[in-house]
Amino acid sequence: MADRIVSALNPRSTLNASCADGSFVEALRKRGVDASGIDISPCATKQVSDHLQEYCSVASVIEPPSGRHDLIACFEVLEHFPAYLAPSAIANLCSSSDAILFSSSPDYLCDLTKINVQPVEYWARLFAAEGSFRDYSCYGDPLFQQTVLFRRQRADCSIGDVIAGYERVLSGLRLHSKEAGTPREEPLESVVRITEELEQPTKASATILAGLIPPDNTKLFQYMSSIRRVRSLARAFSDRSKSGAPSAIPVSSVPAPPPDIPDRATSEGLSYERWVSLYDTWSEERLAALRYRIERLEEQPLISVLMAVFNSEHTMLRQAIESVQRQVYENWELCIADDASSDHNVLEIIEEYAAADRRIKWVRRTENGHISAASNSAFSISSAPWVCSLDHDDELAEQALALCVLGISDSPDAAMVYSDEDKIDMGGVRFAPFFKPDFDPVLLLGQNYPCHLTLFRRELVERAGGYREGLEGSQDWDLVIRVAESLTPDQILHIPQVLYHWRFHEGSTSSAVSSKVYAVDAGHRAIVDHLTRKGLRGRVITNPMTGLQRVKWTLPDVPPKVSVLITTSDGQFLPGCVDSLLRLTTYPNFELIVVDNASRSNATLDFLMSCKSAIKVITEERALDYPELINKAVAQCDGEVICLLSDDCDITSGEWLEELVSQLLQDGVGAAGAKLLYFDRKIEHAGIILGIGGIAGYIHRFSDRLEAGYRARLHLVQSLSAVSGACMAVRRQAWEDVHGFDENNLPNAFGDVDLCLRLGEAGWRIVWTPFAELVRHQSSVEVRAAGGLNKAELFVREADYMTQRWDSKLGSDPFYNPNLTLAMEDSALAFPPRIIC
Repeated sequence: MADRIVSALNPRSTLNASCADGSFVEALRKRGVDASGIDISPCATKQVSDHLQEYCSVASVIEPPSGRHDLIACFEVLEHFPAYLAPSAIANLCSSSDAILFSSSPDYLCDLTKINVQPVEYWARLFAAEGSFRDYSCYGDPLFQQTVLFRRQRADCSIGDVIAGYERVLSGLRLHSKEAGTPREEPLESVVRITEELEQPTKASATILAGLIPPDNTKLFQYMSSIRRVRSLARAFSDRSKSGAPSAIPVSSVPAPPPDIPDRATSEGLSYERWVSLYDTWSEERLAALRYRIERLEEQPLISVLMAVFNSEHTMLRQAIESVQRQVYENWELCIADDASSDHNVLEIIEEYAAADRRIKWVRRTENGHISAASNSAFSISSAPWVCSLDHDDELAEQALALCVLGISDSPDAAMVYSDEDKIDMGGVRFAPFFKPDFDPVLLLGQNYPCHLTLFRRELVERAGGYREGLEGSQDWDLVIRVAESLTPDQILHIPQVLYHWRFHEGSTSSAVSSKVYAVDAGHRAIVDHLTRKGLRGRVITNPMTGLQRVKWTLPDVPPKVSVLITTSDGQFLPGCVDSLLRLTTYPNFELIVVDNASRSNATLDFLMSCKSAIKVITEERALDYPELINKAVAQCDGEVICLLSDDCDITSGEWLEELVSQLLQDGVGAAGAKLLYFDRKIEHAGIILGIGGIAGYIHRFSDRLEAGYRARLHLVQSLSAVSGACMAVRRQAWEDVHGFDENNLPNAFGDVDLCLRLGEAGWRIVWTPFAELVRHQSSVEVRAAGGLNKAELFVREADYMTQRWDSKLGSDPFYNPNLTLAMEDSALAFPPRIIC
């Protein structure tokens, strides 16, 4: 190994990230390399020979290694750490070297100390987040058949997503070669050959698909979206190899990296800082271009920035005011209301800035009235047609008002505008971005997600009566709810850019909701009052630790009849599904219909016969595709609500159907989906996001059922573009509006996604709720390791149909931010974002 490293890479200095007894360090030093090592185990380093003791020490990659190195060897290390530490460990490695020689053993599961065993594409995605990508030019050397070389690159930012797809294809190739016993060929040529075949599906390519792609649809989506993007990259590398280009560039010749990234305690901060440096750092040229766009606008409306001040920390107050003064857009006024501060230095600071800048107005209240009263005082001295608020310890991004004005110019009917946001610490380091969906009235009842930065047309704030006293801590949430009640969704504009920096300091709500318990209570009241104003029946349940709210809707006195449809074809889990449903379901008005799709097993037929007194059985002697089967069954039932249910589901909570139906009965909702778990309690389905893997994917898949997910989305009822047909409730009226499933174009796959998209096209909303939870008889491990795929050619044809039919929607899901990745299902950052101003 040492010989190969020296021959292929010629490093001058190397760090072994798991040196054990130091033998590898010794081998490298004998070959002239300045090698050292670290190991997390003191027992291991005690075995290091005396003459190597100075070069080997006890340490862990969860802390940044000391010094810089030409190469870091990280062999079988990272899988020993929990998943939440993996990104920070990789960030630490990349901060100390531009070349990481990496290996992991995803097939070796017997070592119980390996608690985060993952395929190579998982690690490649984390390295890509740090700007390090796999060097595919190294395949000619045997060293790189067992290891992966990641290098820091100033590459085209789109390469991150391409590499993730490339890794999946290569992993599939290895699996295919291993299982089929086919002769080994150079991997890059294999990718070129196979991706070319897949562009024109044939019998041969269907066979390849069957060997490469697991039967799980989402993985197939990812493959199909990856193969076309990766083909040109693979061919380029292959051509380079054939042209006699060197198999690897000596790591010691790689240019010096950009300045060190500021150290943060969280992996999220590290990867986000990389993202900020690439996509959200505004150069003078970029700001000049923004000013030019502003100057060409016919209208440049005045914007009032409202600030309530009370005994503010002096430095933070200055930073807040100066962030307004730095705005690229100059037609603003800053309206400050001092809420009877006892600190006279605060008044002096305000007077200082007001004297120097005529756009700054202020008023001093004679008595302390708290944030709502002070905000109303600031509003009273404002004069602009648009208003927004800025907390006295936060900051606006310098492009904030400019981008809002450009958005208003492009959407003249807009009456409310909100942006993405992040947090900023006392040292000015940005972290914890909140990349939000477009406006969702359902999510708004559980979480104050618009929050910062939000602009309102002045007359709407006046009509709503301004900020309500008594709701301090959630006064901004309450105002958004009251204003939104009078608007249509297309009047509410979301700008997917980080325009607001929320200060993180002790005692701020940004540091912990529990620091301001009164804010949680105020949020509860804001939702209760909304229900009262709208005449809606429901109980508001508050999570006191997170501040999240849940509306548990009240069913009508006579609940609608629900037809629960379960299709089966000798399903081995059908008895358990039926038993749990009949035994636990508390919904008072439903019929259970089992649609038997040409079952032949005596066990299945005997079971259906035994249940005829409790359920209705529809028998199809001729095997039909699922969409046709369901369309025929719906025509034979009379429920006002159709509930589609997979025959491998177990009911775990009696109120599952009440929850789905109560969501479905809210205004404009056409379909509602449930939270589905694998049998090992990992999440299978928490909603479908368009564009993940090319067509659609399950967000948060494989997360633990108790995890909060991205910005607590796993704990919140929300609108989505699509939900899984494995458990979906649909209004009959909505079903009939779109004529059910498309059995002609999509007999095999994507039927639920297409159905939901057509419902949305017809004006219906789709809702997902975490409070209807079911378990399916398949483990996440089985899904990850599954092999074989039937009807591969048909699947490709249907994927092409979806791409053609819904092309305009697949890359721009309104309920998923364009700054989040479509290459994975984990809501990681997109490298690059799909919208860059």
